[in-house]
Amino acid sequence: MEGAENIHNRQIFTVSGKDITRAPDEWRRITGGKHLVPPSAVEPSVIKLYPSNRIRDIRPINYSENDQNSLRRSMSSFMLIAQCFALCPVQGITSPQVQDLRFRWRCLRVVYSIVMTLGMATTFIFTIAFYMKGFFNFETSTTFVFYALGFACCVCFLNLARRWPRLEDLWQRTEQEQIKYGYPKNLHLKINVMSTVTLAVALGEHLLEKYTVISAVARCSDTKAELIELYYLMDYSYVFQFVKFSPPLAVLCEIVNFFASFYWNFIDLFVMVLSMALSSRFRLLNNHLRLALGKVKPEEFWREVREDYNSLSVLTKYLDSCISSIVLLSFATNMFYICQQLYNTLRKSVGTVKLVYFFVSFSYLLFRTVAVSLCASSIHEESRAAKDFLYAVPTQSYKIEVHRFLVQISTDAVALTGCRFFTVNRTLLLTLGGTVVTYVVVMVQFSSPSSGYATNDTELCLKMTARLH
Repeated sequence: MEGAENIHNRQIFTVSGKDITRAPDEWRRITGGKHLVPPSAVEPSVIKLYPSNRIRDIRPINYSENDQNSLRRSMSSFMLIAQCFALCPVQGITSPQVQDLRFRWRCLRVVYSIVMTLGMATTFIFTIAFYMKGFFNFETSTTFVFYALGFACCVCFLNLARRWPRLEDLWQRTEQEQIKYGYPKNLHLKINVMSTVTLAVALGEHLLEKYTVISAVARCSDTKAELIELYYLMDYSYVFQFVKFSPPLAVLCEIVNFFASFYWNFIDLFVMVLSMALSSRFRLLNNHLRLALGKVKPEEFWREVREDYNSLSVLTKYLDSCISSIVLLSFATNMFYICQQLYNTLRKSVGTVKLVYFFVSFSYLLFRTVAVSLCASSIHEESRAAKDFLYAVPTQSYKIEVHRFLVQISTDAVALTGCRFFTVNRTLLLTLGGTVVTYVVVMVQFSSPSSGYATNDTELCLKMTARLH
């Protein structure tokens, strides 16, 4: 057995289960010093065993101009939008080659992300101080959770950026190994359409929320300047309760609020996009099995399919380790806002403008929650769909590889999780729905709606006018 000191001087390769040990100089002589890879005659996968027991495929990836539906190309514009809002600060995000992806702490993208993280943290601290003065209750806790989500989102995506190059590298190598299945059809178009529609509706919902505040403030102001100042005093009272009002600070508050609103919508969109891309890979594998339905296939065929499935399983587990905290944030905040909006509606009457905003916002929130649940659960559904084809394997083909494949599908939990607190499958959506229905029943039994809309507006106007003078 070689000593640990010799590991650095000799490279160990595995080719089709056989170990081939070569000195680096010998490999360099064989390949002309360009790449540390075995001779081109070797077709099976080649992996390199590093001293730290990390296994990595070192074959050069072949790039094609027709792989626009690969994850690298499909998500380049999507991730560029994320970086415009200080998320996932990775260099080379628009490059078609995964080797160009780099994460470095000393770059402007990371500085931009850290600055926005500090902005979210500062605003979050203001909300804590505001509620500690006696303003905290469940009705007004929206702002507290809103900026807590913004801060947590910045931290999670900054942590994800450190692992993103490795994730994309693993994903692209899986695509190349399974190139015989092709790429998911119109994946880039689906991602672009989903992103455009979701962000457009989110922008409309955000502007409608601002309009409801302005319409309430308009009843209390006589001039345009007074209207603007009262708007900021009302919408950002948790800041100007401690700091004197100034236009530059008001603009900063508006920017941070807009970014936080984007984060709240983007985490759902991010989970949906990655889930759709990964479930599409499983669907390609299932389509390949569908072509073999009822046919007698050699054992080599089933071994290759099982290994491809195992590659997708490994990719799913690594993806889950990268984004499980984001999945947890997505489901937790969606459930909170659904319950909070129902609570505010049952507890008090609202005006026409607020009623329209509630209907639009609540409908969009429900749609987004259902969409992210179905998209994320599609990974679990597609990963188990192969069982139906394995049950239909003819007796002549049912050998050890088919049995191993069936056992792996039946016992291996291939799905996204929320930090392993829950598994995202279709039954989770029913659980969430049952929780909301139970909450509504309890609220109806223990709450008595009030009709104090006009009184509340009058008191609000008096308070804001007193602060101005």
